[in-house]
Amino acid sequence: MRIFITGLLLCLVISVSAQKTEDVVYLKNGSILRGKIIEMVPDQYVKIQIAGGSIFVFQNSEIQYISKEAPFKAVKNYETKSCGYFNAASLGFLIGGSSWYYNPVSLTVSVTNGYKWQNKVYAGLTTGFEFLRVVAIPLKIEGRWDVFDSRISPYLKLNAGYLLPLDGKQTEEWDYNYTGGFGITPAVGFRSYFNNNSGFDMNFGYRYEELFSKRYDSYYQTEIERREIFNRVFFSIGFIFK
Repeated sequence: MRIFITGLLLCLVISVSAQKTEDVVYLKNGSILRGKIIEMVPDQYVKIQIAGGSIFVFQNSEIQYISKEAPFKAVKNYETKSCGYFNAASLGFLIGGSSWYYNPVSLTVSVTNGYKWQNKVYAGLTTGFEFLRVVAIPLKIEGRWDVFDSRISPYLKLNAGYLLPLDGKQTEEWDYNYTGGFGITPAVGFRSYFNNNSGFDMNFGYRYEELFSKRYDSYYQTEIERREIFNRVFFSIGFIFK
């Protein structure tokens, strides 16, 4: 019984050891082939099968030496581009309202196209849709700075620009003609690249926006101007491409 158990353990050790190594053929011309030797004739030739199923035959005069080594594992290299085009798209939620109007939660959609400098600095133009009293299209300049030049990094972001109402009128008691206004967004975020070309992007921050409107009061026969200020917090998730 003891002999049987000892033999079984020895077979298991040999099996595990075999799974952790591969045959490596070093050629005199500097080439290296890794795989499994399927045939060897001493002083004549060696036949080796590599990953993918290809089989190579080498004469003994071409071979420098043969060894068994741990399997070679390719290391994925997530190098970030030092400069170049980038695109970021996100969907977010805005929480809060304005001095005249309150909407607990509304949506924001944004797309940024720009250029990356010096590994960590980005600059671009941002547009999308903002849901205020009316749907508005933002036209903003955006700057961004990555804290680390690595696959995973937090970052700081700031964009500012103008909002253009998609529909200039809204009917309540009166007809308002919306003309847009200034907007600015400081934010912090986190991004993680899946590979050298794309990654996950998440950020949150504060969004200040103005919305100007005018209406004509027929009773007083005068034009009345109104300025709404939106102070909201936001959270968005999306993807970044480069």
